[in-house]
Amino acid sequence: MLQVAHDPSRGDSLMRLLAGERLALGPADLMALKDWSDRDRDRRDPREHAPTIVDGIDTLPAPGWESHAGRVLSAAAHARLGDLRAVIRAIREHTYLSLTELIVFAERAWGLDIEAEVARPDGRAARNVDAFLDAARSFAAGAERATLGAFLTWLEAARREERGLSAPVKEPEPGAVQILTAHSAKGLEWDIVAIPGMTHGTGSGAKSQFPSGSVPKVSHIDGERRILVNDSAWLSEAGALPYPLRLDRDDLPAWDLGDVADRDTLKEAIAAFKAEAGEHSIDEERRLFYVAVTRARSHVLLTGSWWTTSVSPSAPSLFLRDLLDAGIVNDAGWAPPPAADDNRPVAPPATGVWPRPATPEQSRRRAFAADVVAAMPAVAAEPPPWSTLPWGRDIEAMLAERASRSDGRGTVALPGHLTTSQLVWMHRDRAGFADHLRRPLPQEPTLASARGTALHGWIESHFGHPTLLGAEDLLPEDAVEDGEVAALRATFEASPWARRTPSDIEVRVEPPVDGITLRSRIDAVFPAGHGLERVTVVDWKSGRPPRDEAERAAREVQARRLSPRLGGVEGTGVGGRRRGLLLRGCG
Repeated sequence: MLQVAHDPSRGDSLMRLLAGERLALGPADLMALKDWSDRDRDRRDPREHAPTIVDGIDTLPAPGWESHAGRVLSAAAHARLGDLRAVIRAIREHTYLSLTELIVFAERAWGLDIEAEVARPDGRAARNVDAFLDAARSFAAGAERATLGAFLTWLEAARREERGLSAPVKEPEPGAVQILTAHSAKGLEWDIVAIPGMTHGTGSGAKSQFPSGSVPKVSHIDGERRILVNDSAWLSEAGALPYPLRLDRDDLPAWDLGDVADRDTLKEAIAAFKAEAGEHSIDEERRLFYVAVTRARSHVLLTGSWWTTSVSPSAPSLFLRDLLDAGIVNDAGWAPPPAADDNRPVAPPATGVWPRPATPEQSRRRAFAADVVAAMPAVAAEPPPWSTLPWGRDIEAMLAERASRSDGRGTVALPGHLTTSQLVWMHRDRAGFADHLRRPLPQEPTLASARGTALHGWIESHFGHPTLLGAEDLLPEDAVEDGEVAALRATFEASPWARRTPSDIEVRVEPPVDGITLRSRIDAVFPAGHGLERVTVVDWKSGRPPRDEAERAAREVQARRLSPRLGGVEGTGVGGRRRGLLLRGCG
């Protein structure tokens, strides 16, 4: 969805949406949409932007339109494409949001949050969506310009070079079959592990499956068993980093150019390097194979096939042959190898129905949706006066939201994680916090927050943890008054805290509570001693002390939720007449 909203040329991404479960367009409707997208192709100036199927979605034909080939969009397809167009337009209209906010908006606009909850009520599907958002948040933190286009390019690079992003690591589910790479399996364990692809090819240009790359050959030179295989390493990849420039260069093969004097000696040096790099790649693949076979508690199933994608039969993998020679496995149950004149078997062509018939789960959901529509009050015969306006649908949506709140149906589900600031906000103003979840808006920066950020950065520097760039460096010179910050610094320096040494600074704490992760940071932790009877957790505060019991209770939520074992929360006013400096809890 993000690709389609960002790049009108990504018809491949649009096809995944059109043929997916949500839209489920069949071939007839797809061909009609193709005709509509190509309707003006012959009359366009070739120097102009060529129309695409994404452009066809943006300007749908009128109901009943017929193409030059006699194709017509069905009524169901026209309605579903209209919904898709509304979501794409909405995402494009919100590209001013930050990257993570835009992704959350797209998730809710397409209903992915609801889909995840329906698909897996236990929250596992939602955790995958949260993991994707965390990846976007990490990208935004390290990118110079965290735009949607840059993020999508980064995803493409991760898919191409690193086989995609890492999935959330979790314990294997009982009774489930999990498919993942040997790299991803490190650290996990299953009762039974199956490793396919234990073959290598035999024809010209053949490739191994495990080990990957060129086919290794086993030879005995001077009574010593040698594995011969060539690997070009970084010599044949323009984007590969040369071994001498890598930090692990001491463990990598070295290209010896000491005896190179002419073209022939250079050729010999390259051949020797490729052979050594080949042995190194086999060693690395053997370590990976070791990881794979040691993931099992009891049984390992190694599989291969005589026939793969090559026209010539394959042979057992080098690693499988080593296990056979060591007597760990036996070939008694293997299928006999093909004869020399046997041809590669050809499977009959696969057939199927597209779109696939609805599954029982899909049918149940559609029946439930029909019941909801039937239970809704009948629409008045007279259309409302705003129905013909360009923003009529937006007015309808806002009125429906107001009505849902008034009759108690406007319940908002909590996200999978909350910050301590959000926890305090929810404790102080539940209705306002729910409105923020429904329609999140960026928080307006305030002088109080800028003053607090500046003081926090200064205190970190005081304790030997300087920041490369402080918040005050990004603000106008007159945004934070030097006198106010100087007064707070003087108050801190006059307090006993300035003469104590913390054991930890900016400690990240993420305790789970009823399935929701509370994300927070502890400003400082002081060990016992220097006037402190116990380990003391400190949260620096630059604002005024609480004015009443309600404000004090809201602030105590922050400390008590994060540390249930705190003996109490003490608000110490050492910030002058109006402003306090710390909120500490002992435990």
